[in-house]
Amino acid sequence: MLILLAITNCADAMMWSGAYLLLNILYTFVLKKYSIIDAVAIACGFVIRIYMGASVGELTTSGWIVVLVFIMALLLAFGKRRDDLNNFEKTTAVSRTNVFAYSVEFLNVILSVLSAVIAVTYIQYTLSPEVIERVGKNLFVTVPLVVMGLLRYLQIVLVEKKEFNPTDILWKDAFLQLTIAAWILMFLFFIYF
Repeated sequence: MLILLAITNCADAMMWSGAYLLLNILYTFVLKKYSIIDAVAIACGFVIRIYMGASVGELTTSGWIVVLVFIMALLLAFGKRRDDLNNFEKTTAVSRTNVFAYSVEFLNVILSVLSAVIAVTYIQYTLSPEVIERVGKNLFVTVPLVVMGLLRYLQIVLVEKKEFNPTDILWKDAFLQLTIAAWILMFLFFIYF
C-alpha cells in the first residue's frame, strides 16, 4: 500500500491511509470492546478503502457505492458477531469480549433489517437518474439476483443454522456463488454492451 502511495504521490490517498491506520489502531485498542460500535468501525474501514482506492485511481466516488458498501459491511460484521455468539453458545469459548452484549434475537433482527435496507438501497441505485444516464435503464433487471442472494444468506443463517460466518458461507454455498456470478455477469453486460 505504501509503495502504491509513493508511486502515485497522491495527498488524498495518503490522508485516507492515515485515517484507515488511525481507525485500525482505535479499533484494536478501544472500539472493538463496544457492541454496535465495533461493527460500525469495521464498516467505516470498508468505506475508507473505497475512498482511498478512488483517490489513487483518480476516480469520482459515487454516494451509492459508499452507502451500499457501508451497509453490506455492517451486514457482514453483524453476521460475524452472530457466528461468534453461536460459537460461544456451543463451546463457551469467548472470541471477543463484547459477545455478551448481543443476543441471537437481536442479531437476527439486525441481519433482517440490514438485508431489507440493502435491497431497497440497491433498487433505488438501479433506478437513479445518474446511474441510468451512465449505465442505462435496464440495470434494475439485476435486482432479483441481489434479493435472492440476500434471502439465501438469511435462509442459511436463520433457517438452516448451518453456518454464520459470512466468508465461510460464501465459500461453501453453491447457490450463493451462482447468484453472485450471475449478478456480476449481468452487471458487466449492462455496463459494456
